[in-house]
Amino acid sequence: MGASYIVSAFGMFDLAQPDPYRLEGEQAMWMMTAKELPSGAVFDLGMPKPTAEVMIAGHAAALGGEPVQRIGLAWAIGNLQKQLLVTGDRVWRMAGATAVPTEPQSFLQMPLVPQRCFGGEGHGSNPAGIGFRAQERLMARETVALPNIETPEVAIRSIGDTPPPPRFGPMAVDAKERLQYSGTYDDHWIKNLAPALAEDADPRLFLFAPPDQRLPQHLEGNEGYGLRNFAADAPEIQQHLPGFRVRCFIGWTDPQKPIVELPMRIDTLWFFAGARRGVMVYRGATPVEDIEAADIADVMLAYERMGEEPRPLSHYLQVRALRTNPETAFKYAFSEHQLTPELPQEERDRRTAKRQALAAERRQKRREAMEWGIQRELERSGVRKELWPAFEMGEAEDEILMPLPEELESGEVDLAELLDGIEALQVKKEAELDAIVQKQQPLLAAMNEIASGEAEPEAIDRLLALLDKPEMAAQVDSELSQLPSAADLPFDVATPEGTQADAALARAGDWRRAMLDAAAPKVDEAEQLALARGRFLGLPEGRPLERTRRQLTEERFSMPDLPGIPALPDGAAAAPETVSLDDALRALEENPFAPAGAAKQVRDALDSVDAKLAQTLPNLAPGGGSALRALIPAAPPPPASAEDALSETGARLKQAHAEIHAGLDAAEAQMIAGLAEMRRTSPLPLKPDVPLTPGVARALGDLVMEQAAAGLALAGRDFAGADLSDRDLSGVDLSGALLENAKLDRARLVGARLVNATLAGASLRGADLSGSDLTNANLCKVDGEGARFESARLSETMLLEARLPGVSFDGAELSRLQIMMTPLAGASFRQARVADTIVMRADLADTDWQASVLERVQVLDTPLERARFATASLHEVCILMAKAAGIDFSAARLSSVLFAGEVDLRQSSFARATSAGLTFQKADLSLADFARGRFERLCFVEAGLAGASFREATLKRGIFSRNTLTSTDFFAADLLEAQFNRADLTGASLRASNLFGADLMDATLFGADFSRANLTRTILAVASDAG
Repeated sequence: MGASYIVSAFGMFDLAQPDPYRLEGEQAMWMMTAKELPSGAVFDLGMPKPTAEVMIAGHAAALGGEPVQRIGLAWAIGNLQKQLLVTGDRVWRMAGATAVPTEPQSFLQMPLVPQRCFGGEGHGSNPAGIGFRAQERLMARETVALPNIETPEVAIRSIGDTPPPPRFGPMAVDAKERLQYSGTYDDHWIKNLAPALAEDADPRLFLFAPPDQRLPQHLEGNEGYGLRNFAADAPEIQQHLPGFRVRCFIGWTDPQKPIVELPMRIDTLWFFAGARRGVMVYRGATPVEDIEAADIADVMLAYERMGEEPRPLSHYLQVRALRTNPETAFKYAFSEHQLTPELPQEERDRRTAKRQALAAERRQKRREAMEWGIQRELERSGVRKELWPAFEMGEAEDEILMPLPEELESGEVDLAELLDGIEALQVKKEAELDAIVQKQQPLLAAMNEIASGEAEPEAIDRLLALLDKPEMAAQVDSELSQLPSAADLPFDVATPEGTQADAALARAGDWRRAMLDAAAPKVDEAEQLALARGRFLGLPEGRPLERTRRQLTEERFSMPDLPGIPALPDGAAAAPETVSLDDALRALEENPFAPAGAAKQVRDALDSVDAKLAQTLPNLAPGGGSALRALIPAAPPPPASAEDALSETGARLKQAHAEIHAGLDAAEAQMIAGLAEMRRTSPLPLKPDVPLTPGVARALGDLVMEQAAAGLALAGRDFAGADLSDRDLSGVDLSGALLENAKLDRARLVGARLVNATLAGASLRGADLSGSDLTNANLCKVDGEGARFESARLSETMLLEARLPGVSFDGAELSRLQIMMTPLAGASFRQARVADTIVMRADLADTDWQASVLERVQVLDTPLERARFATASLHEVCILMAKAAGIDFSAARLSSVLFAGEVDLRQSSFARATSAGLTFQKADLSLADFARGRFERLCFVEAGLAGASFREATLKRGIFSRNTLTSTDFFAADLLEAQFNRADLTGASLRASNLFGADLMDATLFGADFSRANLTRTILAVASDAG
């Protein structure tokens, strides 16, 4: 018995503007067809057709989006053409003794389905239609609708008209018009031909279009076509099919067999009205030795422009070799550009320019992020900004031009070149990172030690060594040793100025201690509370630039006369307001007893030290000032006298002050909004800059509660770091509130409104947020162990690296979430609703999902051991690469659910579950329990089911082919037309099972038990050692 392997290739294109270089993506095609095809309609059976046919589907769309009562559709290709008249909803009504139709209702879209054509119950060719037996039904006082879709030539004019229903889409699979070509299936077929087609089957069996939509030959792919009203934005379309030549190459498991190229022909053309899309179906076939084509190793499809020379076979052989070689396949498996027409030069140049622009943007963002990260670490260290060391950022590199989104969608990515470049860059960056880590981590550790307040002076030497300036400390010591002693100064140490000069010299000598004193952070709790209070209440002191304003204000008022200090008498020398190193140097220069040249030698030494400090600590003296004098400021002596205020200087300062404040006011509003938005979207808590001390955190929490009790609205308020443990904020509107690093342990937030609230880094241990609204809230890095979110709403809530073990989400509504790296072990989701959510690298072990509803959920690389989904409902759920041993889906409802990617489902339970579309790919289901379940379209691919139980389960048309089913229990299971070909059923029990029409061809049946099984029409074509 001969067998053929059939290849089908689908190409979607824009009907109004076909792309001459590219077909549209496969995923978009399947989504479009699922939406536009009538329910239950066949898109393609995958069988070759003797001639090409055209099929119509979709919907009639009103032009320009303006409602219409009636619209005409028409199409033509080759010698085929057809028209349809689409009318809004109408019903028959009596006008005196005559039945007349009502005015059509206006519509925007009308689906092109048989239900809108003439027909109805009892109609021979369209029982699903409307309008049949209208007269008798109207006389029975029944409301009778007229058909919406008609053939213009035979449109209904009177209630007695019975026109043939218009036909434009695919016939039903069981249509008599097709089945007449199916052939004869008798004992001869069962014994000699099954499961192949009957010998007298006619290829017309695979034609689904109405006869008047069939062409006399196959399509070439560049034919012209005309469409009217097939698109709301293009009423008249005159175009040609895109003109692609599809090439198909077959590789064999036997490496000695040569690669075969199949001729591909277009045997189906779809026009989708409303969607403005067409689909061409290319078909080819080749003989195979194995009925399941096990002798075929791979299939490779390509397409070329018909107007260009075909690529040589050698090109495709090279591409295939790259895709099948284990060492290169991962690079080339998705390189679709090798199998599609080459783009024109101007398009390639445009994409390159766009990639370069995006690369430059990434470089800039990466540089800004690096600068921000370093500054953040330095801020956290507590070191004053003036003492920050210089960090060489270098030029951010981006040698790899990343693909554009449209290239990723179409597969036009040279993945091999990209991966090679990424690999080379990764090696380089890893080496650079190692060097940075080796240097920067000890450097930050040294700075943290200095900032601790407990460091010894030797820490300065270690820091300088890490800054590659180990010799600096010795040089500074050497050069500062040449400073004069107090005895060299012309001051009497008993006088105030002498005391100050002596102190300045002492500080210069102990420069290490001076640096430590300057660097050690000191938390002023009163100041910290005032700042937190200002942020919370929106007071001036809480604004981000208020400290700058205050400093400017103080500076402004430091210039006038100092009250209470008498002026010097006329002619008297003014006493110095401060005594500094410069005073000491001047005194040394004026000292007649100092050695010759001593002053110059000391000044040169100090200048050298100053230059080295400025180079090492550039923030110490920005703008070119003296770093040494900034580090060792002059000390003010006790006031003795004062001069008159410098009125001119004061006026200039006042003017500068006004200008600066105007600029600050203009920038601050934008700064506040930008910082708030950054905080709401940051995966890390950004405030407070310095953690609040426990006392300040409690005091801020008290203030929050006092103000809330007094009626202050808390929405949008900033109380980051507040301690609100054990407080009751139930029902409070906290929308937009900024609560980073807040402590809310055991707090009650029942029914609270937390929309757009930021709780990043907050502690919610044992908190009760039942019934709260957390839409768009930021819960990144929260610690919520044991918290309650029962009946809460979480939509587009950020949940990155949150810690939520043992949390209760019972009855909660979770939608559009991305739950990543979030421990949720032991959490409860009973009766929760979860939709449009991705869970990645979380921990869902021992979670409880009983009676929950999950829709469009993806779970990737996440432990699910012993999770309980009993009585849950899952629709369009995908679980990939999960460790889920012992998971429980008993009595669950599963629709379009996929387990794939080495999923561990050992000892799982699907007992009493019901499913419509349940698939397991490469899953270990050893000892799994499917007893008494009802499973439609159950499919196992490369699954292990050793010892599993399907006792009394309904498994109609289930696919078990090529799976391991050793010692599996199918007692009393309904296996009607199930597929077991090439499965390993060694030692399996099929006692009392229904195997009517089941396929066990080439199955291993050693020791299998078929006692009391129904084997009517069961296919056992190959001898097996059945027990």
